[in-house]
This record gives sequence, C-alpha cells and structure tokens, in this order.
Amino acid sequence: MYKVYRYEDKNGVGPYWTDIDEKFGTFLSRKHTNNPRTPNPVVDGLADACRLITDIYSGNFLFGCDSIKLLKKWFWGFNRTLKRKNFVIVEYVVLNKFSSISGKQCVFDKAQYIERNVIE
Repeated sequence: MYKVYRYEDKNGVGPYWTDIDEKFGTFLSRKHTNNPRTPNPVVDGLADACRLITDIYSGNFLFGCDSIKLLKKWFWGFNRTLKRKNFVIVEYVVLNKFSSISGKQCVFDKAQYIERNVIE
C-alpha cells in the first residue's frame, strides 16, 4: 500500500479543475504549464501508466505527490492561497500508484483507494 497527498476542495476536486474558483484554477494551471518545476503528466512519463492519455483527463485517475513536502513544493508560492480558498490536504491510501519520471508527482486509479483522510 502507498500514501498519496493532494490538495482538494470541498467536492474532492483538485485546484486545477475546481469549479469553486474557476479563475484561480485557470490561473494556477497556466502558471504550471510548460514549467519544468511542475511538469505536465504526459511529459513526466505518466501517460503510459494510465492506459490511454484520455483516461488521465476523464476523471478516472487522480494526481498527487508521495509526501506533503513534495506537495507543498509543487504548489510553492500558492500554498497559503490554497488554504485561504479552503483547499485541504488529503491523504489517500492506495493499492497501487505510478510514479513519474521526475519523482515529483504520481497518479492512481481513484476507484482503487482504500482510505481517504483530510490531514490539513
């Protein structure tokens, strides 16, 4: 079993796709696009792990980080804003996960998580 950490809104949606504050999600997504510090999942080698690239974006998979430290580093400069916007850090216990080439992110099948805990 593995632990994966992610920011989520009250609906369990990550900051890029949230409908609670779409402007912020779009802004954050643009800041992280083509940024070597936050590589796109396809560039970071996760497309093959997810059967088809379209599965990555269809909602079948969730992205996160292997530790809270990595998660906060991924969202460096935005952690306080995420907290102010009521995003929480969630820990998932999962049966399996696929790590990226960079080691900065991972992906798991959301249908196969064992436990979900809000920790911050």
